[in-house]
Amino acid sequence: MTYTAEQFLKKIKPYVLEDMRRSGILASLTASQAKIESGSGTSGLTKKANNFFGIRGIYNGQFVEMMTSEWRNGKYERVLAKFKKYPSFAESLADHSGMFNRMKRYKNLRDCRQWQRAVKNVKADEYATEPNYVDILKKCIQTYKLYEWDAEALGLDPSEICPYMEPLDRSVRFGTTGEDARWLQWMLNHVAGHPEVEADGIAGKTTISALMEYQKMQNVKFDGIAGPITIGLLSDQYEKKLHIG
Repeated sequence: MTYTAEQFLKKIKPYVLEDMRRSGILASLTASQAKIESGSGTSGLTKKANNFFGIRGIYNGQFVEMMTSEWRNGKYERVLAKFKKYPSFAESLADHSGMFNRMKRYKNLRDCRQWQRAVKNVKADEYATEPNYVDILKKCIQTYKLYEWDAEALGLDPSEICPYMEPLDRSVRFGTTGEDARWLQWMLNHVAGHPEVEADGIAGKTTISALMEYQKMQNVKFDGIAGPITIGLLSDQYEKKLHIG
């Protein structure tokens, strides 16, 4: 069967939510990786083996053999490899999350409740070599609002999950525009208790005033610039809030 992206995500959603509740791995991360790596369920491996993630090996004695590329002796070579064959989508998802929970290098994904951190961590953990992997996951999660799946699995209202990516350059100041400003504004509103700040994407006087008040309350330099310390404080408080919730 050939799926559209929306059809594929709708089909796997119940399995992904259950997997998050069981494994602690974020639904948004699992779903975005499954969609991207399986071509929305259209890859040959998915059709033959319910294998979303290209995981090699044998699963309960079951496997399929397919040609793939491997880097050998300074060049890519086509080789025949064994890939796990799963009886259903659920086992594919569970095996993937099980890998994250089993392997030491993925420990920063365990019980992480911020999709923004998870997509950066999985790249840092060398899950994928694609240089733009963070952006690819981010686009998928934001396009299909997969962060709302995290809220559903956690029993939270979708409004309690930040839809914006944490600033990558680690600095937001007066005049900053775009998603970096929206992230800061959302955090000031939902985490720091400043309902007057709206996520309009323009860091103006209201935003900076609230930022300076927050910095003062946190006993850090209140210069109106959200640098690594301030961003880290907001992000950590947000993480704690999600766990309490």
